[in-house]
Amino acid sequence: MTHRGRPGRQPWDTVTTDLEISHLDSDAAGRIARRASEAGRLSPGPVGVGDFLAQTGLVRNGRPTRAAVLLFGKDPSVLGVNLAVRIGRMRGAQIDSDRWVRGTLLDQFEQGMALIKDRLSVRYVITDGERQEVWEYPLVAIREALLNAILHRDYADSANFIQVAISDDMMWFANPGKLPAGIRLSDLKKPHRSCLRNPLIGRVLYLAGLVEQFGSGTLRMVEAMKEAGLPEPEFREEMGGFSVYLYRDRYT
Repeated sequence: MTHRGRPGRQPWDTVTTDLEISHLDSDAAGRIARRASEAGRLSPGPVGVGDFLAQTGLVRNGRPTRAAVLLFGKDPSVLGVNLAVRIGRMRGAQIDSDRWVRGTLLDQFEQGMALIKDRLSVRYVITDGERQEVWEYPLVAIREALLNAILHRDYADSANFIQVAISDDMMWFANPGKLPAGIRLSDLKKPHRSCLRNPLIGRVLYLAGLVEQFGSGTLRMVEAMKEAGLPEPEFREEMGGFSVYLYRDRYT
């Protein structure tokens, strides 16, 4: 399949494809359009699916962009079978479970979170007469790590995939693509500007209510880990990509 546009001169996700509009799941796009309208993130009033796709730049000249295919495609794997998330549970050096999450990016986020939670332990505490869940790692930190990986990965690297490895003492999130130019590792634990590698994907995640303020996800991870009494997350550029490490205790 060929692609229109010049990827070297524009963000990868904004390039239009040769696919037909019929390749997109209009119901899935309509749900996000309604959610965005109800949240006041689109113009008030009903928004048709066609208008939503055009207004957001997901469809241009009657052709879906790569972002539209990843977000709402009936078969997003046409852009690459490894544009997916792989989640593994480690027991020492052994792999206890190994699952792939495919489908749209929203599927990858929602199903990925469910799979991760299934592989973590949770305990319950009573506070002011109410039972509360206490997970091994704060779910806010996990959510932001997975969401950031999906939002910021380098989708032009279609040979590799997002990886989540869960061991007894830590979680490791790794995605293809280093930090964008102008952002340093030291910036991630303080307020910093956002540099979107995938602007259309970022816009839809914002409209869906998954992203509130670009550039703040790493700060929420830091704060959530601190509140849970756990070490701050560790951010690294390594192996040609970007990694987030969450540790269970200060003695690991």
